[in-house]
Amino acid sequence: MFLLDLFVGIAVFFAVITNLFSGTIFGYAFSIARALIMIIYFIAAFNGGIVSLTMPLREFTVSIVVDVKAFLTILVLVNLLGIGKSLLQVTGFLAKKVEADKLN
Repeated sequence: MFLLDLFVGIAVFFAVITNLFSGTIFGYAFSIARALIMIIYFIAAFNGGIVSLTMPLREFTVSIVVDVKAFLTILVLVNLLGIGKSLLQVTGFLAKKVEADKLN
């Protein structure tokens, strides 16, 4: 339950902070920071791609190990695409700012 609360906290914090600073360079910086923190969160939450569960029953213990490296890779790649998108948006933002300064 802790990991779910942490995920919700991260998502809500960055949703609020990026909307608060939207239209500025800080909005893009927080967007990049969100993607980096989510990558770290997913790697930590999925234990590097190996999820294990041990359930004690009456006479014996059942252990389940699941390899979720493919799913983890997809999550990391989606966040890397978000970083790339944010970097392209920063470039466009700065280019518009330079053009506006040159026109004045």
